[in-house]
Amino acid sequence: MGKSARAVAGAILLALPCRAWAHGAEELGHHWDVPAYRAEMLTQVVMMAGVSALVLGGMLVRNALRRRKERG
Repeated sequence: MGKSARAVAGAILLALPCRAWAHGAEELGHHWDVPAYRAEMLTQVVMMAGVSALVLGGMLVRNALRRRKERG
């Protein structure tokens, strides 16, 4: 896996929603207590992680095809 693919994979892992980001609503602001806001933010994080995964997958496929073309 190349450096750029590792960077994208690292970004995907960092983008995954986890409770370690903050301990409560105080650190995140009062909006985090609103369920609709929380759902929207988590949805956006999941969508960004999905796009990152698609980019990583595309890069891996492109590199595999390039290597296959060079061998063949």
